[in-house]
Amino acid sequence: MVEEGRNPGARVGGLVLSLELTRLRQALPLVVRRAMGFTARHKFDEMILMAVRHYYGLDLDLCGVEHEILDDDDERIRFLPWFLWDWRSSSDEPTVGEQFMVTCEHTSLDERLLQGLCDSYVGYFLAIETATRAGVWLQDMTSGRRVHVADEGLEGELYEGQILQARLVEVESGGAQHFLVDAVYAILPP
Repeated sequence: MVEEGRNPGARVGGLVLSLELTRLRQALPLVVRRAMGFTARHKFDEMILMAVRHYYGLDLDLCGVEHEILDDDDERIRFLPWFLWDWRSSSDEPTVGEQFMVTCEHTSLDERLLQGLCDSYVGYFLAIETATRAGVWLQDMTSGRRVHVADEGLEGELYEGQILQARLVEVESGGAQHFLVDAVYAILPP
């Protein structure tokens, strides 16, 4: 079984990785916010209306999308990551996130995070252990891949045997693979 996301190296190496992981975790929401701002450009008006029709089956105007979806925290958390990283207006078109990557300038850290977001997906992950401040080991229920997610935010919420529905972002940095939580959609009982 392949296990990724933790480097049990030397104590000093662990500290360096911890600092790198902290940088990644701080930068992720800023990168996502910039990508969301990118969609405010007029050229995305028609795309967001098409995406809402595809996702919800609703025929709304821009004011309706703003009021019914983007102003609602729960709906925004469900819809926007899908719109940014997954949805394509046609099979040969890039996602909004991919367009953002090539259209705007980014630091190398932001580029790695954006690539990780563009490659991410909403998956189901089995909690192999109860989450602690140090994070949690998860097993992707589709691939069987085991990953360590160093996120104290799951402590007290995710217990061994539960199923986490989430979008995890895989980023290589500091010579190691890191797994970050972009969004949690549900925690299901065993």
